[in-house]
Amino acid sequence: MKKNINKTGSIVRAIIGIVSIALSLADFFEDSIVDNGLMIIGVILIVASIIQICPLFYFLGINTNKSKKVKMY
Repeated sequence: MKKNINKTGSIVRAIIGIVSIALSLADFFEDSIVDNGLMIIGVILIVASIIQICPLFYFLGINTNKSKKVKMY
């Protein structure tokens, strides 16, 4: 799979993922289902941020990574 997330999108995903995990660990919500959901969403966002691939973008055909690499011969 080709990378489909640009640098800005990757940073935003990482920040949202960290906030989501922090809220989950701080027991901000009283329901454990919400805490577990926040943890799962946070981990998915951080992994997508690191590898710069979003499966949802892939299936929808969206690509925000417009970097063009020039081959040097």
